[in-house]
Amino acid sequence: MCQTPDCRTPSLDIRCLAQAPLQRHSAFVPDRPPRLHRVFKGYDPPLYFVTFNTHKRKKLLANPEVHAALVHFAQEGSPRGIGLGRYVIMPDHVHLFVRGNLDFSLRQWVRMMKRALSNAILAEPPHLQQGFFDHLIR
Repeated sequence: MCQTPDCRTPSLDIRCLAQAPLQRHSAFVPDRPPRLHRVFKGYDPPLYFVTFNTHKRKKLLANPEVHAALVHFAQEGSPRGIGLGRYVIMPDHVHLFVRGNLDFSLRQWVRMMKRALSNAILAEPPHLQQGFFDHLIR
């Protein structure tokens, strides 16, 4: 359960974004779109909505092992200031919210997360499509 007084996070499986420490010391944000410099410069670290799919939309993800791998990966990111918010694991794709500190690289984080999830899938690779879709929540 989230320890933040005003948070309503009901589950242990979901990392509360309010607990992620903000690191404002870095002026450089890797992989940021140049048109969004004002968002990255003047506000807290951005919140992303991310979607990615399995390779050829195979139904590989909706199982306890993949869920456990996602939760474990999120817990490992917490000390680094990376918070995984609400997520949905569908059989062939995942939707999630994530926020990092100011030097957070979404591309690198998704690559590492996909590797962790792929290790939990028993089927022969490839498991996940290359790339992902993201939306910056402003």
